[in-house]
Amino acid sequence: MNLFQDILSTGISYQDFLASFFANSAMLAGAIKVPQKLDDPAYKRMGSSWKNAYGGTKKAGGIAILEQGAEYQKIGLTPDEAGSGTVKNINVSDIALITGVPAFLLEHLDRATYHNVEQLNIAFVLYTVHPLCQNIQEELARKLLPESEIDTHEIRFDLNSLLLADAKTRAERIDRLMKWGIINRDEARSMEGMNPIADGSGQTYYVPLNMVDPNEESEESQEDSEDQNQQPNEQQN
Repeated sequence: MNLFQDILSTGISYQDFLASFFANSAMLAGAIKVPQKLDDPAYKRMGSSWKNAYGGTKKAGGIAILEQGAEYQKIGLTPDEAGSGTVKNINVSDIALITGVPAFLLEHLDRATYHNVEQLNIAFVLYTVHPLCQNIQEELARKLLPESEIDTHEIRFDLNSLLLADAKTRAERIDRLMKWGIINRDEARSMEGMNPIADGSGQTYYVPLNMVDPNEESEESQEDSEDQNQQPNEQQN
């Protein structure tokens, strides 16, 4: 937890740094060098006029006009020069590591591609969401189900919607499930949020013609052999 606290503190410090930087001066952060010593009124006047003219985000990027041989010397760093972008990326990656949430879901898309985003989403569901749901399911079952229903009922989160890919992939999956008789047409329609077929024909299960029960095949072979054995006897009679 101390490590997590340090990581989150870094993120908060980064936000505070940017807020302070832009509130005081978005670009100008340095010293004004003058050839002679200034008295107090001149010192205060130059500091006040400089801040009023160039301080704050609304006045960022202005052109400084110096007088009486004064020179501006930059002594500070811009956020980019200070590596703030790198710090932010590292902080986002650390938070993703702590929470188990993929970085692309935290709007960190530097290494995201069309193909690996889908795989990262699946990994997020399998290794982050599913274990949490498993713990919740067990706790709900322990507290809500009576002893007489523990063996016959279960509480389960439906994570299929989180694993859905594009329409083509979903259609191919449903097609395979239907062809092998795992689901019927009404169940397939339900998976896509559609109503069952009104006449009830969607309750029929279909399987390929070459898929038969081995027991039925052996019984048919036995009947065929018995028919063949009976034919010669009938011809002799």
